[in-house]
Amino acid sequence: MRLIILVSLVAMIPLGALARDHGEKRDTSSITAIVVHTIGGPACIGNTVQFKPIAKRADDAQFWQEILRTARNEAHYVIGRNGTAVEVMPSTDIAYHTVGINDISIGIELVHRGDGTEPFEEAQIVELIQLIRDIRRQFPKILISNIVAHSDIDQRTCSCGGKPYNRRQDPGANFPMQRVIDAVRLPSDGDYGSSSLPRLTGPAPARACAD
Repeated sequence: MRLIILVSLVAMIPLGALARDHGEKRDTSSITAIVVHTIGGPACIGNTVQFKPIAKRADDAQFWQEILRTARNEAHYVIGRNGTAVEVMPSTDIAYHTVGINDISIGIELVHRGDGTEPFEEAQIVELIQLIRDIRRQFPKILISNIVAHSDIDQRTCSCGGKPYNRRQDPGANFPMQRVIDAVRLPSDGDYGSSSLPRLTGPAPARACAD
């Protein structure tokens, strides 16, 4: 229910209040992964798994930048549908975006429903590719196989109407992962094999299903 919590924060917390634009510093040599997210995700509403709409705004990157700075779920960057990219907090700091690998990874949020149906805007994908290229130049230990989707890492399930569903499905089945990987590949990269990153599986704890 990541979206529900984020949207609730808009109503409950004035933008700018409790803002967190930096995190705990880390050894930059430990940064070896990039995780791609979407703002939207599944939630159990009325015993039905639903993806709530993510409103289209001219300033969507800046809008979600402020929300992510006041939310428990964080990121390093957010890219709007129109291709605008903004920093939420420095890549040199730890952001809480993917359980288990926050200390070694950089999180990028795309403003998108994440439901596997909404098309990804071309400008957004082009900017994502450029941002990943820039990040890899800054942190050369990031392996091509460690550029992953959130759903690759967190595969835990929650229950809705008595049936299990994957709590993290972002960035969605229609995200062009292969295109992104091909575009950010370096001459020194080998084949895009299985990631060495740890994965979370099995039922998620109740508190995690409320995220």
